[in-house]
Amino acid sequence: MIIEHRYIKKLKEKDERSFEIVYQLTKKGVYSIAFSVVRNHMAAEDIMQDAYLKMMHNIHQYQSHTNFYNWLLTLTKNL
Repeated sequence: MIIEHRYIKKLKEKDERSFEIVYQLTKKGVYSIAFSVVRNHMAAEDIMQDAYLKMMHNIHQYQSHTNFYNWLLTLTKNL
């Protein structure tokens, strides 16, 4: 999945609309990764929430020449 660079740029500016768009585009994948690790719906939802918080906290570390979706899924898996 490719997330448009303009949304990532706006995420770095803490734009709520861009967050909503990115969330809608990635939520199924993020949940699936979390659930595949913990095998519990409530725990997967908690991890999912933590993953998006961590994404926003660390968005300045994201390097634009890499795959944003994979970066987000890696954050999720590591939680």
